[in-house]
Amino acid sequence: MTPANATNPPGRWIDSRALVRNSKGRVLMVEAAGGSGKLSLPGGFAEPNEAPHEAAMRFTFMQSGIVTDCWRIVAVDHVPAEGEDAEGLVFVFGVPALPDFKAARVTAGLVQESGAVRAEWIDPAEITYQTADDPGRVIEALRVLDRPVGGLPLLVHGQPAGV
Repeated sequence: MTPANATNPPGRWIDSRALVRNSKGRVLMVEAAGGSGKLSLPGGFAEPNEAPHEAAMRFTFMQSGIVTDCWRIVAVDHVPAEGEDAEGLVFVFGVPALPDFKAARVTAGLVQESGAVRAEWIDPAEITYQTADDPGRVIEALRVLDRPVGGLPLLVHGQPAGV
């Protein structure tokens, strides 16, 4: 392997997601316009020079109307290049559970450019490959969020590395 060229690094994308739960432990998921109909965590691609946590907060607001801090990284998922698609990193940020009065205010696609057409609270047991994009990433992030302290899981395509 040759050393990386710092003046011309390979193209990579950064996707930032927020893992938001309500007081009952249900997970906020959104459906993208024109997508597969499956749900994903609120989030999207970071703009140039935008920090991953800032992108997660921006998209969470745009897609659901929720203003929150993204205070803890609960997963980093490396997505290898495939075909014409460049490799990338998905950062998942854990958010403190929302009180009921805030959770009740979720509005899909608050900002039209957000790309979200539906937002809803999902029981973690319902997060499967039939209902969600990248459910492994969500499930692994939930495991870390439920720990009082702990390290980050290393994921590749939403699954624990080395499995």
